[in-house]
Amino acid sequence: MKKFRFLLVVAILAPLSVSYAVEPEVVRTVKSDRLRASGHEGPYRFEDAAALTPAPEGYKPFYISHYGRHGSRYAWNKKTYESISAALDSAASRGVLTPRGQRLYDDYTAFAPVPTADFGQLTPLGWEQQERLGKEMYDNFPEVFPDGGKVFARSSTSQRVIVSMTSFCLSLQKCQPSLDIDCRSLVTDHRVTQCRASVVTPWLEQEREVLSGLESQQDLWERLLPTDELLSLLFTDSSFFADREAQRLFIISLYDLWSGYHNYSDLDFLEDLFTPDQIARMWECRNFADWKSTATQYICDVDQLVQDIEKYADEAIAGGGNAADLRFGHDFVLNGFIRYINLDGRDRTPAFGGDVKLSFQDYDVPMACNIQFVLYRGESGDVLFKVMYNGREATLPQLTTVQGPYYRWSDFKAWAAARRAPVELNTSGFPKADFGGKTAIVAHRGFWNCEDAGFSENSIASLAAAQKAGFWGSEFDVQMTSDGVVIVNHNDNIKGLRIATHTWDELKGFLLPNGERRPTLDEYLAQGKKCPKTMLVLEFKSQPTPEKEDIMVEKVFAALKAHGLYKPNRVAFISFSRHICEKVAAQAPQFVNQYLNGELSPARLAALGINGWDYMDLVVNRRADWVDAAHDLGMTTNVWTVNKEKEMRKFASEGVDAITTNFPLIAREVLGGNEYRK
Repeated sequence: MKKFRFLLVVAILAPLSVSYAVEPEVVRTVKSDRLRASGHEGPYRFEDAAALTPAPEGYKPFYISHYGRHGSRYAWNKKTYESISAALDSAASRGVLTPRGQRLYDDYTAFAPVPTADFGQLTPLGWEQQERLGKEMYDNFPEVFPDGGKVFARSSTSQRVIVSMTSFCLSLQKCQPSLDIDCRSLVTDHRVTQCRASVVTPWLEQEREVLSGLESQQDLWERLLPTDELLSLLFTDSSFFADREAQRLFIISLYDLWSGYHNYSDLDFLEDLFTPDQIARMWECRNFADWKSTATQYICDVDQLVQDIEKYADEAIAGGGNAADLRFGHDFVLNGFIRYINLDGRDRTPAFGGDVKLSFQDYDVPMACNIQFVLYRGESGDVLFKVMYNGREATLPQLTTVQGPYYRWSDFKAWAAARRAPVELNTSGFPKADFGGKTAIVAHRGFWNCEDAGFSENSIASLAAAQKAGFWGSEFDVQMTSDGVVIVNHNDNIKGLRIATHTWDELKGFLLPNGERRPTLDEYLAQGKKCPKTMLVLEFKSQPTPEKEDIMVEKVFAALKAHGLYKPNRVAFISFSRHICEKVAAQAPQFVNQYLNGELSPARLAALGINGWDYMDLVVNRRADWVDAAHDLGMTTNVWTVNKEKEMRKFASEGVDAITTNFPLIAREVLGGNEYRK
């Protein structure tokens, strides 16, 4: 006998600032893709789904744990519609509408009544999305849903989420009529469906710590929003707005309307309102707000969701659980959940407000976004799982795969336990570096800015020049070719050829400006060992995958040992890759090991076992307190790339251990007797 229980707490359902030499790929994507430019407001993209990888031999799917966002809706906030109406009405009454403004006013007046009345509700498209997703889950994994199989579904108490759950579950039951489906929408389940927290957890504290170092949302909006451009397009006089903030909110409301109105309307009256550049800038503003909402606006502790996933999965593994556990909620939960579990390596935090778009893209959490943990049991009873993210297989880089996208469930549980465990800082094993209150000079990519080096960065001549000048350190960058040769080069490409996808034979013919061939690591180290007084500051450049980063680190260690340079007084390591820094911390804790990206506090670095930071001058200007905080933990500090005399003096006076510069001779003049040398 089929059952479909539905328990509600509601009485009745309501009616259905860093600049880039090359424009980042994410910006180009937003400019060219209308759906992605809509961010969180964009409809689900079924076309993003991909073919599934067969399970390892002998493994069959038996359980699914799911979290999904509600389907397409009208604007969630009535103010979106009302603020636009109020501004246009006010401008019309004053006679300050331009011809384009008048056309917008006429079109919007005819358009607005229905969405204003239905704000926040699920649209017919949203119902169709969930209906299709329910069928796709069944079609992909029919073995999970046997006759009489139990499905437990929970939603937040928002109408659009309740109706989304209903559509999804009805679709599942249509595929398998004998399913026993239990649907609930309870406030007491908000800990899972909304992940609301009454206290700020350590993870949220970390998120807020990162936010505290970034520019404010208001400053970023003022910098990026095309406020004046659009006001002049629509109004001959915009002084009727109460203040600048009201003007910005009107512009972002227009963007929000533009982003979402195709979820419920076939009209196109807004499509010529913005230029591609304006769209990209407005998307970046909204993307920034979406990124920080988990930690600031909603106080969202997503570990509650992780624990719920573990609990019900373990019940299914033990044989007494459900065929599937479904949860329906909101974008802000997914924003945090994706980062928390490092889905596709997205546990990245930016050092600058302008970098948020590089580590987080809200268009990957569209309407009806969903994540599924699909568990597989082997013939011997062991359990694997994979993660489905919007219809495609995703990765968890912190775990080791068994085969393809399949991981051990026990590994995930161990990782999750470690993730939530209290962190006890133990810095007793950090290398003791005493600069005697002085500041060391690191020649950035060698002392290349001189005739002896032929003005060629990362050349053997630039290293020899740094050694000859007697600077404490000479920095250089290492990359790895497709055939595993470690070479010295800063960029990830040579003349447009990506190093990671080309062999050394394909690349070695391209010469440096001084006529040298780009050196291999072995060739560079042969010069490096000639001068024991020069510290080799080796930067591991990020590689395409964590696995390739692991291989590169092992090759570098082997080369250092072969040249007799695997010694803490000869080499220091730096990297933008947190994965690499953590690997170095685990395998070579006796070496100076500094993180470059700039978003992690000294305490967070110490908790990861990373014993120093080497942060950009803009970061250290903003967080000068991190110098003393690092030293209190026994960590080393460095600042890059410091080329102005005023800043050299400033950072030296603040007590940083070293400064990396393109002008080491000027730094020597500035520091005078305060320069640290070996």
